[in-house]
Amino acid sequence: MIVGMEGVPHPAGNLYLFVNGTNRTQADNEARTIKDALGGPATRVYRMMTNLGAQSGGLEADAATIKVQRAAGIDLSYKHVPDNQWVAGGNAKTGCYYPQMDATFGDAKVPNGGALGAGWFHMTNATCHIRGIH
Repeated sequence: MIVGMEGVPHPAGNLYLFVNGTNRTQADNEARTIKDALGGPATRVYRMMTNLGAQSGGLEADAATIKVQRAAGIDLSYKHVPDNQWVAGGNAKTGCYYPQMDATFGDAKVPNGGALGAGWFHMTNATCHIRGIH
């Protein structure tokens, strides 16, 4: 979600869209629509094809938690979090917990604090199908 850039002809930054497996076959078209609405930032769709449970790489791939970290560039990684570790509102506050957003997300499910430890996979061509959107 990007806010505060409405009306800016070419906002700075990049747009990343994430899809688990082959779900959302229309993701490239959705990415183009968002890209055009934002004034054309560099845009990529990342399809996570490995490490997402038994249906990994298919239409029923499990959910993932995405981590976007700024370092020398942008480091993108993901982690499969089993269904039983997602709870309404989270049951442990983590370093990425924003109390002011509680009302915004309402009944949204978030991973348990303990689920966010080790086990992250970098988004590379070995783990994802990565497409630049033009």
